[in-house]
Amino acid sequence: MNSSEHNTTESKTAIFLKALGFPLVLAMVLYLTFRVLWLWDDGYSREVLDDYYALPGHTVDAVYLGASGAREYYLAAEGFHHSGAAVYTLATSNEPLIAAKYLMIEAAKTQQPKVFVIDIRNVTQERFFEGDIRKTTDAMRFSANRIRLIDRLLADLAQFDPDREIKKTDYYFSFSTYHSRWEDVTEEDFGVTDVWLGYNLHTRVKELEQERCVNSDARVPLAAHSGASLRELLSFCRESGTEVLFTITPGYYDETVSGRLNTAADIIREEGFEIWDMRNDADAFGLDPAEDFRAYDHVNTFGAIKFTDRFADMLRDRYDLPDRRGQDDYDEWIYAYEGFTEALQTYLEEQKEDEEDEEE
Repeated sequence: MNSSEHNTTESKTAIFLKALGFPLVLAMVLYLTFRVLWLWDDGYSREVLDDYYALPGHTVDAVYLGASGAREYYLAAEGFHHSGAAVYTLATSNEPLIAAKYLMIEAAKTQQPKVFVIDIRNVTQERFFEGDIRKTTDAMRFSANRIRLIDRLLADLAQFDPDREIKKTDYYFSFSTYHSRWEDVTEEDFGVTDVWLGYNLHTRVKELEQERCVNSDARVPLAAHSGASLRELLSFCRESGTEVLFTITPGYYDETVSGRLNTAADIIREEGFEIWDMRNDADAFGLDPAEDFRAYDHVNTFGAIKFTDRFADMLRDRYDLPDRRGQDDYDEWIYAYEGFTEALQTYLEEQKEDEEDEEE
């Protein structure tokens, strides 16, 4: 090949690479744009789903579903570090109960959990709102399962607000709702760093009044949509043939909420499912009402660590979950634990410095 032919070949190659590079750059820009403006949620719901999708396939042995009763109680990285149990909490705040059915389907697309654990405190909901739907569905990958979940939740929402105009496409393609966020975009939109396997710190401490740390034995009927959702979920669990455990995490409730939980627990047992009602087991988990709660029905991070350690052992023993520590494909669990403990240590050091400054 002479020099003229060689230069011509190089020129063609350069033109080809430039032509190829532009659409690649454009595709990346569009992806980031849609990614950033697809979802906005201060509750870090996006990371709950994203972190799960990113895990290597067939490495999760149990999935914990539910609303904040699961999400703020079980810390996946802590449980892995403590017992080697690969249990992931796939839950968002105020998540409607029936969402568990569709999240079980979603979770099984990339993993093969030995057991699904479902916390039922969201069965006490009188209703849910648009934001609760979006926290659950916006971050899900686009699929027929996501569409079915949106349709199911919007059907209930229409019952709560019969005069409300609902555009399903705004939920199917949430970019149409959030595209106007340009002025609100912050650095966090391009990658939240203070989330570890779907968990972020909750350091607020609320000292609970001892006389209010009780739960009633009363039975209170469930709201119509909650009762129907529970029956539908139980039917799905039975038909799927999957091992399912229901829970009620430790906390303190008024007579109405506690009574609804009692009613739901009765239904679950009558249908032949196992439920661990841990509402009155705060002492057994080492939870201190003066230090480990941020509300009567929510633990803070310090309480979550205590709950997680004991609950991970309980799940490991009950379902013979393997110890995954030291195995391949679990680096993300290790990194998440290291990041979480570093952030918690930084918080504690800063808190100590603030206290010392106040004393001076």
